[in-house]
Amino acid sequence: MEPDDLKFNAKLQRRRRSFNRQHRTTLDDIEMEEEFLEAEDDIENDELAAHQRDKRQAPYIIYPEILVIVDYDGYRLHGGDNLQVKRYFISFWNGVDLRYRLLKGPRIRISIAGIIISRIIDNTLH
Repeated sequence: MEPDDLKFNAKLQRRRRSFNRQHRTTLDDIEMEEEFLEAEDDIENDELAAHQRDKRQAPYIIYPEILVIVDYDGYRLHGGDNLQVKRYFISFWNGVDLRYRLLKGPRIRISIAGIIISRIIDNTLH
């Protein structure tokens, strides 16, 4: 048994003993028994509240990382220029980041982890 459970059982046994000592068959006895049961419920509720844990909160700012993969057609569409491909996809993901900035909480900031450009037609990942 846990130390908290031992304390709870000790309290419960003391209350039962005191109740049994004073036990009479009168209206006072019935009222006392009701008080005893209410007190017992309070102890159980206190014990339950003590064993509950707090939930973790989400971080205030979330940074999802994006790995951009450009196929050969995307490379060719921008004239085969790596700089043009990078500029296009950085501006595209910046637009996505601006859209997510409208959210209130938690805040989301898009982060580009890297850009892979396929410059040869045979180097397709799919």
